[in-house]
Amino acid sequence: MRCVACDFIHVFTLDRTLTAPVSLIKCLRSIKEYAFVASPYPVIITLEDHLTPDLQAKVAKVTAFL
Repeated sequence: MRCVACDFIHVFTLDRTLTAPVSLIKCLRSIKEYAFVASPYPVIITLEDHLTPDLQAKVAKVTAFL
């Protein structure tokens, strides 16, 4: 089993790492494109949401098209 943990805090970042912020779309597209290239095992994506309701609605619209 493989996991990706993500926090939404006005800027999308990977949880507890020293990585630079990345856009939500870029992150989810990368997971979609590469998640099963090296391994057939499932990928669990956990999302921690610290967004306002307006930003939550925008995230919902963006993810609906992926």
